[in-house]
Amino acid sequence: MVADEEAIVSVESVEDKYFVQLPGKATVPYSLQELQQLIAAKEVTRGTSVWKAGLPPWTKAEDIGELKELLPEQAAESPQKEAAPASQPSSSYFVALDGKSAGPFPVNELQTMAQGGRITRASLVWKEGMAQW
Repeated sequence: MVADEEAIVSVESVEDKYFVQLPGKATVPYSLQELQQLIAAKEVTRGTSVWKAGLPPWTKAEDIGELKELLPEQAAESPQKEAAPASQPSSSYFVALDGKSAGPFPVNELQTMAQGGRITRASLVWKEGMAQW
């Protein structure tokens, strides 16, 4: 019985996990410790979109209290960086495929996925500005 109780205690709930939008990677749940590693590797930055149960959809990491203190101080940006276009235009969509979030995809790729039967009218799709999937 003690081993079973320890296993139950050591398992983190999905509610304790953070979902992170990283370019070229599926959106999967990360523990706070895993996020610390991604921050140290500079894969997660102040502007990275993060979601956790109880938070608004896809909030910037710098706007989440427990993450803000883990992020390095913001360096002064050059005027060229400020003028750079956003890395994810508003026409980028995320799709739930095989129970996991995938994307971002441009509209034309969604059309190809629909024509090939990979997504249907019942598929969950989300883009920035939408309240939910």
